[in-house]
Order: sequence, then C-alpha cells, then structure tokens
Amino acid sequence: MVDLTYSGLPGQLEQVWLNPLGDHFRVACIPFCAYGLAYLDEVVLDPDGVFVREVVGLSGNRVLRALVHERREGCDVNPDSVCESLTAIASNLGIGMEMHGDRFLAFDVPRGADVRSLVDAMASWASRKALHYEWSDVRSFAYSRSSG
Repeated sequence: MVDLTYSGLPGQLEQVWLNPLGDHFRVACIPFCAYGLAYLDEVVLDPDGVFVREVVGLSGNRVLRALVHERREGCDVNPDSVCESLTAIASNLGIGMEMHGDRFLAFDVPRGADVRSLVDAMASWASRKALHYEWSDVRSFAYSRSSG
C-alpha cells in the first residue's frame, strides 16, 4: 500500500501490485495517485511489510495520468469520447495504460518514448475543461503513515 497523505489525500491509500526481488520489490502496475512512483520502479516496504517506504531504484518510466470530468451543464464534451480518444492514442503509441472506473486513466511512459501526441491531446481536452492531467513525477515519493 501507499499512504497518500503526502499526495494531499490524507486518509487515502493506494494499493499497488508488487513483485518480490529478494529484500525489495518491483512495482507491477501503473500507480494512479502516488507521486514519484512508476511501473517497474524498485521499492522497499516498512518494517510491517505493508506500506511502501522508499523508492530504491528508478525504472526510468514515467506516469502520465488524467481525470476526465463528468458531463456538466454548459460543456459540450462527452467524457466517453475523451477516454476513447486517449485510449486510442496510447494504443497507437504502444504504451501501457490502466483505467480506474470510467474516468481515471494512467499511462506508462517508458524512457525515451515520444508521447507528444498524447500530451497534446490531453492539453487540448484540458483547454476545453474536459479533464485534468499531470505527470506523477512532478513531486517526489515520500513515505507517510498517517493511518497507523
């Protein structure tokens, strides 16, 4: 688990999939809310073996994530169309993505991947107030354990 207090989400936890690598673990999913954590990064857990305590190896991958806004009065954008367009771009680029619910998307961006078309599409949708997007590495990972 990742305690998301450091991400501005006190009391919230994110479950991440991890593969064991001896005395540490490799992230086996694309994190949705955690800052400073990406697919294939290597981490160690706290003494209880429950919470990610530290990133000990960076994979070079980055996470680009988007929260698509619900349909609102005065906005002509269909959220399903936004998600479909971003999913299609990611597929064409050959990059991995995961979706949480109907509107939260996380994209795995490997080192050196040219994702300009995806970023440009997100910027265009954001200018129409259809979504909010960000890179997960705009802030570093920080261990917090507010829930225990």
